[in-house]
Parts: sequence; structure tokens; C-alpha cells
Amino acid sequence: MEQAPIGTAVTERVPRFMPPEILWYLGAIAAAAAAESLIAGTTDAHRGIWMLLVGLAVMGVFAVLAAGLIRLGRRVPGGVLAAAVVLVAPATEVAFEHLCGVHPRLGSSASASSVTGVAGIAVPAPAPPGGGFHGALFAIALGTAALGLVVYGLVRFAFVLLPVVVWLAAAAALFMPAVVSNPGIGDYILTVLLTGVVFFVVGLLLDARLHRREAFWWYVGGLFEIAAAFVYYLARYHHHHSWIWLTLLVVAAIVLAGSAPMGRAVWAAYAVVGVYLAIAHYLIDATGSWRTTLALTLLGLLLVPAGSALAVLDGEFVRRVTRPWIPERGPQPPA
Repeated sequence: MEQAPIGTAVTERVPRFMPPEILWYLGAIAAAAAAESLIAGTTDAHRGIWMLLVGLAVMGVFAVLAAGLIRLGRRVPGGVLAAAVVLVAPATEVAFEHLCGVHPRLGSSASASSVTGVAGIAVPAPAPPGGGFHGALFAIALGTAALGLVVYGLVRFAFVLLPVVVWLAAAAALFMPAVVSNPGIGDYILTVLLTGVVFFVVGLLLDARLHRREAFWWYVGGLFEIAAAFVYYLARYHHHHSWIWLTLLVVAAIVLAGSAPMGRAVWAAYAVVGVYLAIAHYLIDATGSWRTTLALTLLGLLLVPAGSALAVLDGEFVRRVTRPWIPERGPQPPA
């Protein structure tokens, strides 16, 4: 059986700069952000019926354009427009709740929570400590995540999972007051940490099934939440609980060690920062005054030749460490 030329196989794995994709993603996200503002700016007279109609119309236009592009074989622009359907869904859900009379009035004493949009991705702000459970906001978060999963099932475009991950994280934070009486900030941070761990495990399961593009977004969301929880604990307890720094160092080192065989740059990006911060902390404790900044400078400079050594080293140990844990499959469609 004739083997494919080595040069051909290498070329397939090299990422390519695709200027059209920048315009597709930027255009869809910008359109979703503008549409969300359009829905929110519509009069809420007649119990929000006009907001709901505008929201449904916008979602319908995005859905039709996405379906048409996908049928024409334009998978990426069709996929990002499908994601735009999910991005504008929260504003439409707010209109529906206004119509049903269950959405809390923004700024009212009944609820300190609000729904805010950033770059087309609306994120509900969790209720402050003691604010209680707000079912209307939780329903928006859970409904948007469910819609995102349905849309992903229809188009199989991994970018759709980004709002799914964001809204599931928001749903977890919004649901926590339903099971914890008078929650404090520590309860919310613990929820963030546990949610991040769950997301990371979901990414591992998807990787095991060779769904690498889908796993990426769960890793991004999960590692971000884990990192945010560590930042909180370190900022609040670093003077009293040294085990937090040790935990950070161990966890980051494990993730960094697994990043090469898993082929996950997002693991390495988070883990390198964690390892550096932990080592910097111990250097600060061991030294003082100008010695601290000098040691940190030398540590940063040592990382450069260390990276260069790894780039040129081709020993059996390096090949064994970087050997993939999960077998690669053929070229995948763009996500």
C-alpha cells in the first residue's frame, strides 16, 4: 500500500491563517451584539409583546441565513450565524418573561440581579449574598444553554458551545442559592470551582471520543473558572493557608505535564502561569528586597533557553513524554 508523502501529512496539520474566518466570526458576533441591543431597546409596552416579536424575528433571520449557508456548503459562516441565534436568545427570553409577568424589574428592590450583554454574550449577574434564588434568571441561563445544545446538535459547529459553557456556568451560580441558605461569597467561589472541575471532566470525556474541537470550549471555560477560584483563595487566604500555594503548584504541574501528550495548548497556557506564580511565591518567601525581583527576573529569563532546548532536543525521553495519549484522527472540518 503506497504511503502518502510525508510533506503532505505535515501540511495538513499546520494551522493556516484564514482572513475570511476573522470577518465571519467578527461579523456574526457584532451582528448578535447589535441585535441584542435592538431587542432590549424595543418598547416593552403591552407586557413586552413587541420585544418578543422583534427577538423572534431576529433569531429567525439568523437561523434562515445559517441554514442557507450550510446548505450551500459554507460551513463556517453558517456555523457562526447559528451561534448568533444562541447569543441573542437571552434578550428574547427576557421579553418572554416580561410578557408572562415573571421577570424581575431591573434595579427594583425585589432583585439586585440583572442581565447584561458583553459582545453579544449576555451573562446574568448572580444574586449578591443573601439575595436568594431568582428562578426567572435561572430559567434564562438554563434555557439558553439548552437552546445552544439543540443548535449544536443541528449544525455540529463547535463554536456554538461557547455560549453553552458560559450560560451553564451562570446557571450553576444562579441555582446555588436554591440549595444554600443565605450564601456568602465563599459559597459562590466554591460553586465556580466545582463547575470548572465538571467542565474540565466534560472536556476529557469529549477528548476520549475524539471530539477535540468540542472539548476545547469546555477546557477554556473550566480552566478559567478553576483559575478564578484559585485567584480568590490566594488573594484572601495566602497569608494564613500555605497549602493553597502547594495545591496550585501540584495541580498546575499535573496539567502542564499532561498538556504535551494531550496536545492541548490551552492546558499549557493556564498551567505555566500557575506554576510560575507558585514558584514566584516561594521565591518571595525565601528572599527579600532586591533579591526577590532579581530571582524572578532570572526565573523568567531561564524559561527562554528552556523552551529553546525543548525545541531542538529530540531524545527518546521527549518523544515518550509527548507521545499522544489519544490517537489522532483524520482532518476535521473547521469549527
